[in-house]
Order: sequence, then C-alpha cells, then structure tokens
Amino acid sequence: MTLSEHRVEGEGRRINTRDKAVAGWPPPEIKANVNKEELGDLGLTPEEEDAIVKFMKTLSDK
Repeated sequence: MTLSEHRVEGEGRRINTRDKAVAGWPPPEIKANVNKEELGDLGLTPEEEDAIVKFMKTLSDK
C-alpha cells in the first residue's frame, strides 16, 4: 500500500468519525469551515466506510 492509499483509507474513517470525541481526531483549525451536515458522525458501518474508500480510489488527477 502506498502512502497516498494509506491516506485514503484514513480519510474514509475520518469523514465517518470526525465529530466523535473518542475517535481521537485533532480539532479543526477553523471551526467556521466545518461541514456538520454531511460529515463527522455518520454512523457508517465498516463496510460502508470501505465503500467510500473504494470510490475515492477511483478518483485521479491523471
């Protein structure tokens, strides 16, 4: 797994658990920019997180 792939894996978990205190994510640098409606505490299953990661891996700048 490359570093960028590892980051994508972590991103799938972050968008699901960002607002949970027990998740251990650092606080946002600018709270006014935080999207609380579509991200943060989604309650996704591990399978749903994996589906997001698989989709994100299809995206490319190439």
